[in-house]
Amino acid sequence: ALAYSLRSPSGFFRVHYDLSGENAIDSVDKDANGVPDYADSAAIFFDRAYEVYVNQIGYKKPYSDGTKGGDSLYDVYLMDLGNGDVAIYGATLESDRVPGDFVFPRYSSYIIVDNNFSPLDSALNSRGERERSYYTTGYDALKITAAHEFFHAIQFCYGKEELPQTSAINEMTSVWMEYRLYPNVKDYWQYVRSLFLRPEKYPFGDGRPDNGYRWGIFGQYVYFKYGDEIFLKLWENVGEGETAYKALNDAFKAKGSSLSKEWIDFLPWLYYTGYRAINGKYFADARFFPAFAAKEIRSYVSPATIFEGLSRSFEAILLRCAVPRDGKSSVDTLDAMIGNVDLNAAIAQYAGTKPYSLIYSDSPTENCREISGTPYYCAFKASKGAVEKKFFFTETSARDFAYPNPFFPLKDEKINLPVPKGTASGETVSVKILNSAGEIVWEKKTKATLSSAFRGEPKLDKSAVVLAGEIKNLSQGVYIYVVESDKSARVGKFAIRK
Repeated sequence: ALAYSLRSPSGFFRVHYDLSGENAIDSVDKDANGVPDYADSAAIFFDRAYEVYVNQIGYKKPYSDGTKGGDSLYDVYLMDLGNGDVAIYGATLESDRVPGDFVFPRYSSYIIVDNNFSPLDSALNSRGERERSYYTTGYDALKITAAHEFFHAIQFCYGKEELPQTSAINEMTSVWMEYRLYPNVKDYWQYVRSLFLRPEKYPFGDGRPDNGYRWGIFGQYVYFKYGDEIFLKLWENVGEGETAYKALNDAFKAKGSSLSKEWIDFLPWLYYTGYRAINGKYFADARFFPAFAAKEIRSYVSPATIFEGLSRSFEAILLRCAVPRDGKSSVDTLDAMIGNVDLNAAIAQYAGTKPYSLIYSDSPTENCREISGTPYYCAFKASKGAVEKKFFFTETSARDFAYPNPFFPLKDEKINLPVPKGTASGETVSVKILNSAGEIVWEKKTKATLSSAFRGEPKLDKSAVVLAGEIKNLSQGVYIYVVESDKSARVGKFAIRK
């Protein structure tokens, strides 16, 4: 038991803490109310979660565990969770099973949260080495952990489905609620990065908790279209005895849609990230994410290039075909996002592997349709109703070019990259260099300068970013550059030849 406790301002929570020993919190009490600020803050953050979830959105409030913890209030314990073999931000644990005739058992619960979220906390990684425990630290970590764990407590009120698929939906909605309450805290970026760089590891239809953390961003799309209604209905459906993916699909059906339809409509949100981000569209933080990585990248070879493969339940796959710029078209990449929408596989938790075939051709053939504005044709074949696609035909603007291109590090002293229109000489810009998979391989902030390489070219701004020896160590290949100012970005390609 911890030595001290306080009642939250709302009167719903009791926060337990220690001032000495391994679980001790910082004793600083700036408002001199006799309670350490960290404990006060925990109480306030949990109250905010209760206010939004229960009073504003309309979720059930957690069941009382009787007098455990000293009284009938909901118990939160501040303990050292960041030092040891494994570190966790917090956990919501079952207390007592709630009596009643429910399809899925319901539980009262309590929550444990780290006692300081210190940047000095460390735990063992997969290689047996100690590393920093928390991506986000301090009060920001306390905020999102309260939001995350209290939503788990609410999930226990609708029923704990004893099937693995619940884990992914539990974590997906709890990570979303972190953003719902605190969009300025970017802890979820850690999950987005691993998802976008290795999407094949995390199909949404696989109910493992690791997948749920990473697909918390799906909540941003759902909220943009439907507000809080879909996830509230999801958990009400679970309370009626529906399994998690069926409950989510039925929540969409109540709005005249389906999980499969929404998944396909969600694909552009995944595609327009990183250097492909569009200001004011899709994810608010899209330009800070890695670009969604392609599963396959091929150069077009006449008369046709074929992509064939297998996709798993609610797996998102990007296929990229680089095509020659032959003067007939401004398109230089033919991108397709493939989405497996096998709902039955997600509900029953099997892989639901389905084949697909994507064909690009430079001449009309059977079943190939013309790609408008280009000299190319395409055809897509897959199990009807199980795998769908979205096409994205990307062009590099004629004025967005690097000079010299290709860049030969052994003979060229520098490379000039164009900056966003209106950028003044001396203005600070952010420069990112990405490989063909969309991974950032070099970045820095630097100042735009007046470059003679652009003099006399009326279609170009005269300001540029001039890079000298900084990128000479990059390997030979094709790279994407992103030059960003506070207002906009300039994106293009260049090659390094050695």
